[in-house]
Parts: sequence; C-alpha cells; structure tokens
Amino acid sequence: MNIRRLVTWLGVVDGEELRKVIESVAGFLKEDENESIHFLLDSLGGFSQTCFAFYDLMRHVLKPNLVVYGTGDIGSAGVIIFLAAKKRYITPNTVFFFHEIGRGFGVDGQRRSVSEVEEIMKNMRETQEKYIAVICRETGGKLSKELLRQWLKENKEVHAEEAVQFGLAQEIIQEE
Repeated sequence: MNIRRLVTWLGVVDGEELRKVIESVAGFLKEDENESIHFLLDSLGGFSQTCFAFYDLMRHVLKPNLVVYGTGDIGSAGVIIFLAAKKRYITPNTVFFFHEIGRGFGVDGQRRSVSEVEEIMKNMRETQEKYIAVICRETGGKLSKELLRQWLKENKEVHAEEAVQFGLAQEIIQEE
C-alpha cells in the first residue's frame, strides 16, 4: 500500500467527511490520475444521501483507481462507501452491518401529519430499494435482493469470510 496516497474515512458518513475525502481524492488525481489511491474505511454509517453522493462521484465523475481496505465496522451507509471502490479488501476482524433505512424526527417532538409521514415512508422505501440495488449489483449477484431484504430486517452482521463469500469484498488481508 502506498501510504503517500492514502485517504481515510474513519467515522460517521456525513457531509463534512465527504468533503474531506473528496478533496483528498481530487488532490491525488491532480498528481497522477492513473496511480492507485488507497482508501481506509471504518464506519458504522450515517446519512444515506451522503453515501450515494460519494458512490456516484467515485464511479461516474472522478473515476479514481480506488482500492479500499475495510477494517473494524462497515455498517449501513458505510457499505455503499465501501462498494464505491472496484478493488475491495478487508481485515480478518471486519464486520459488515445491515439494517433497514430509518429516519429521526428530531428531539423537539416535531409534529407530522399523516400525509407527511406517508411521503416520508415513500421516500424511505425508494432509498432502501436504491441501497439494495447498489449492493446486489456490486456483489455480482452473489447477494440476492430477497436475502438482503431479510438481512436488513434482521439487523444482520456479516463477518469477513461471509463478506467474501457474498461478494462484498474480494479478499481478506492476511499476515504474510
């Protein structure tokens, strides 16, 4: 791994981390657009639209030669961040975590009408289906939509060996 071209995302998936990582990736692309950028990820997740923004920027706009190394927890929105790289490795103790999409309504007891809640639910279902589609596509069909929906309902943890088996990662990094 070229430590000089290392980007880290350690923590929540939010706009501030997205900005930092995109600035780093863009800087490395200015230096050499063909050389690999190594990306260390440990995140329990965060905002769903932020993970899709990162995925889209990596896959459709910036298109870096991104090599990701997952370690610790890769959960929720962090899974989409991880899948943005075409070369995906994990450490032996990495755990992926899947759960259904959720949304908070604030701590101040915000009131929502039936129509507002219905619209929120519609948007959440659409976001969850987008999440499912990306994961199934990136695992090359090794993970079916039906099984992934079951995992989401179960709040499923997937350990390293199973992550490779289902196509989330290509390889577990072992001691040499």
